[in-house]
Amino acid sequence: MRKLFRTYWKTCCVLLLILYASTTRNTPDIGIAYMIPYFDKVVHFCMYAILAFTVCYDRRFVYQGYILHLLPILLLTILYGIIMELLQEYFFPPRTGSFYDCLANSIGSIAGCGLFLIFNRLNTPKA
Repeated sequence: MRKLFRTYWKTCCVLLLILYASTTRNTPDIGIAYMIPYFDKVVHFCMYAILAFTVCYDRRFVYQGYILHLLPILLLTILYGIIMELLQEYFFPPRTGSFYDCLANSIGSIAGCGLFLIFNRLNTPKA
């Protein structure tokens, strides 16, 4: 268990941050956020892009053939987003779940995996 946490501590931190942000009753009142259309969707997109990128980054140290592991990572991060929306809807009033939040989470997960591929390609030494 210690080795697992040592390998995935960054992923665990992001997961806990998303869990807290998704289930807390007190959301920060940022005035500028209300002036930007769909700001909450941008936040969802960014949170899940960071999550997917972090999982990919942590996992690359475990498996050399990490490209094969992107699909399960993508599916798990999307599933986590769906679960968070369901938790909001049914267990954490006044929070509400939203299909469009799920969509933003999913697109963010796809973008995070894509960003990791670009990052990895740029940081891989040429043979």
